[in-house]
Amino acid sequence: MGDLVRGAVISIPAHQYESAEALGLTKAQTYRYIVLPQTVRRLIPLSINLITRMIKTTSLILMIGVVEVMKVAQQIIEANRMSSPNAAFGVYLTVFVLYFVACWPISLLAKYLEKRWR
Repeated sequence: MGDLVRGAVISIPAHQYESAEALGLTKAQTYRYIVLPQTVRRLIPLSINLITRMIKTTSLILMIGVVEVMKVAQQIIEANRMSSPNAAFGVYLTVFVLYFVACWPISLLAKYLEKRWR
């Protein structure tokens, strides 16, 4: 996350700083009124992407990672292969729904924040 913030701050054009200096703003005022609002706007998509990636790839957010869920799904499919050969579709659909339910609200939040900050 720190790297994302650093990149967002660095991406502010130099003429923004020069304009603030021309207006007579102090360094603190420049960051408070010019740099930080633009940085936050640039950070919203990056941070939402990072959060959804964390949900999908680690067990930090959902307590269960994708690898564990897929492993259990494959075990369920293998255990029921003879009695229900088409169970794979239902099991994988359930896994998809679980991750969709976890990530969709975050995407809606990102959409709302992006509209609000324009």
